Amino acid sequence: MFFEALYKLRGPNSDQLVQNEYDELEEEKQKVDSLKKVGWNEIFTVKHLFRPLIVTIVCQMSQQLSGINAV
Repeated sequence: MFFEALYKLRGPNSDQLVQNEYDELEEEKQKVDSLKKVGWNEIFTVKHLFRPLIVTIVCQMSQQLSGINAV
């Protein structure tokens, strides 16, 4: 099914292009699957993950409280 969608998207005579693209996607999937997953408890306990969370929360709160999105 995935190959069929790629063939439709890439057009006729694109066998090698579709195969290369599929191989690249499979390789990327394997890389992503091998990465360590970050849990919720790590977001709050690991310093280099907690700081961006706080910055994001403060930015979102300031947008909501100032009403800048309504403008």
